[in-house]
Amino acid sequence: MMKRKIMRYGRRSMVMSGMMLRPSDHMMVGVTACMLYLCYKMFSYSPVYAFLLTWFNMRLFDTYALWRKNDFRF
Repeated sequence: MMKRKIMRYGRRSMVMSGMMLRPSDHMMVGVTACMLYLCYKMFSYSPVYAFLLTWFNMRLFDTYALWRKNDFRF
């Protein structure tokens, strides 16, 4: 089990787990950013599809983050 160090910044706290970022993490952040930009541009002419695409994209990112946090276990 990894030790966690909590750093205090004003009213927020940030948990430092010591986990290194991998290339797949960077790819996931990049794909999420591109998809959110696409959704932002789509909102003017198709807000329902853009909202659904945004929601599914963020669910995918949250699932990936939980997968990484739990050491590749569900």
